[in-house]
Amino acid sequence: MATWRSKHDVIWTSGPVEARRYRRRMVAQTVVRGPRRAALDEGYSLLARYVLGRNEEGEVMDMVVPILQQRVEDPSGPAWLVYVILPEECTSEHLPQPLGGRVEVLEAPETTIATLRFAFYASERKLARKEQELRKTLAARGTAVVGEPIYAFYSSPFIPPFMRRNEVWLEVAGGEESGA
Repeated sequence: MATWRSKHDVIWTSGPVEARRYRRRMVAQTVVRGPRRAALDEGYSLLARYVLGRNEEGEVMDMVVPILQQRVEDPSGPAWLVYVILPEECTSEHLPQPLGGRVEVLEAPETTIATLRFAFYASERKLARKEQELRKTLAARGTAVVGEPIYAFYSSPFIPPFMRRNEVWLEVAGGEESGA
């Protein structure tokens, strides 16, 4: 089984910041309540089971990266959307449905995302610092941001910290394309 990375078009780069366009794509997602780190672990486990065959056809798909996490509104407390972008060959007509009711599969619209990549651990403090750095870069460009930040995790917990790849993503309003 291979690992599949979500495809995108790079629109512009500015130092460590990169803007990407993600076309319409299929995603598998789940909402998990609780603290961010625990929600990521539980969400990843649910999504991995789906990708590894816990679906109507028992179909095993390629593992996918990154694992994405975004805060969502929930009146009962902290909640997180945890999701993965599925391989391109996964279409709504040719995609097994999840079992168990905790994972759903849907088509996500085209979107433009500004990203800031960093290594080592993705602590709460580091994620907040990198988000502010990304927001500062986008504000200097006059680029408007939409919604909550998205955290992207590419590396297994078994990868040495200095080799880990993480990103903070912010959706860019209006698909801004100009380079600076």
